Amino acid sequence: MNDIDFIKIKNLTYSTKDKELFSKINWDLYLGKCTMLIGENGSGKTTLSKIIIGIIKDYSGEVFLNGKLVNNYTLAEIGKEVGYCFQNPDKQIFNPTVKDEMTFVNRFIDYGLTDYKELLKQFNIEHLSNSKTLTLSQGEKRRLALATTFLLNPKFLVLDEPTSGLDFKNRSQLYRIINSLRDKGIGFLIITHDMDLVNNCGDIVYEIKDRGIKIAKKI
Repeated sequence: MNDIDFIKIKNLTYSTKDKELFSKINWDLYLGKCTMLIGENGSGKTTLSKIIIGIIKDYSGEVFLNGKLVNNYTLAEIGKEVGYCFQNPDKQIFNPTVKDEMTFVNRFIDYGLTDYKELLKQFNIEHLSNSKTLTLSQGEKRRLALATTFLLNPKFLVLDEPTSGLDFKNRSQLYRIINSLRDKGIGFLIITHDMDLVNNCGDIVYEIKDRGIKIAKKI
């Protein structure tokens, strides 16, 4: 399969109130590839992911999604193309029950969603379908957040520390899901400190360092 640069970043520069995080970054992300992003805490990994999906807009340079400037999409349009899983699942989950969380989007628009029951089964939380989200453990919340991210059948997935709070069994299941979807042509950007995840799923590893991005490892 030929590489398709689904996300393209050109001359990206971004500063916070305190410092310049990125300086003239050029970076391509591909369908059918699992790209890992590593770096020290505070280096800007999560910030960069939020720029890519259009949450942060006050930067210089250009970010393209499927050939179109990200800033020309609405967040809803981006959500159909790119699934995003937050580092903290409490920022993502807002419905009262697991079932409500998994069926929320389809109440308003028919997205042709993946069967939510099958996703709950894949993430080992099918027995929690009627449970209140506030009573879930952090590991269960993480798995629910991942399941909702996969629900819309996006072409590309951005996962921020997806193995945090997962035990060995559920990490291994996540590896299988990621690799299966990657083999079907889905693209991934995964932010992580988990080198086991990198070794099991990564195609290439990049590191944010000194306000830029460099290849850390090809697998």
